[in-house]
Amino acid sequence: MGEDPNNIFIAIGTVCIAFFVSATAAFFLGAEKKPAKAAAGADGQGMESQSETQVNLPAAEPNTLYAPLEGEVVPLEQVPDETFASGVLGQGFAVKPSKPCVYAPFDGTVIQTMDSKHAVGLQSKDGMEVLIHVGIDTVDMNGEGFDLKCNEGDEVKRGQLLLSFDYASVNVEKTGPAEVMDKILTVTNS
Repeated sequence: MGEDPNNIFIAIGTVCIAFFVSATAAFFLGAEKKPAKAAAGADGQGMESQSETQVNLPAAEPNTLYAPLEGEVVPLEQVPDETFASGVLGQGFAVKPSKPCVYAPFDGTVIQTMDSKHAVGLQSKDGMEVLIHVGIDTVDMNGEGFDLKCNEGDEVKRGQLLLSFDYASVNVEKTGPAEVMDKILTVTNS
């Protein structure tokens, strides 16, 4: 993943939250999470997080969503995609990831996966529904660069690895108003 500051939204992990139980669930994002294990990736590139399956966790609190990936949390309004930024898909936040792994933010059930492997829908045991979406326009990648580790109907535990991603960079080419067929985003695969 590049260090280019122009790639501010490299593989944004966008989490849109629709609450069934409570619209005011607390977000505790400051809890320190340490990998349970680390090893070289199967591709030999030494991507340690590729083999992580779970992280060490503090005690869970009811109606709480924990950070699903490591990185910088930013307001959803700053995402250069109007569908997410406007809140059409629900309230939430975005994360500029520092590691390419997405973990279950609570104990629950996988209620939806995408053929393109870039998004996972979850429902918590408390009834919260969450869509975890990695990147912008990543559906166009047709699963390239994503490794989905779960299936619809799976019961997952908080901290369990749900998916990993491995693509070099996502470049937002244009923000603001757009015309049909304007070039918006390009993806450079590794």
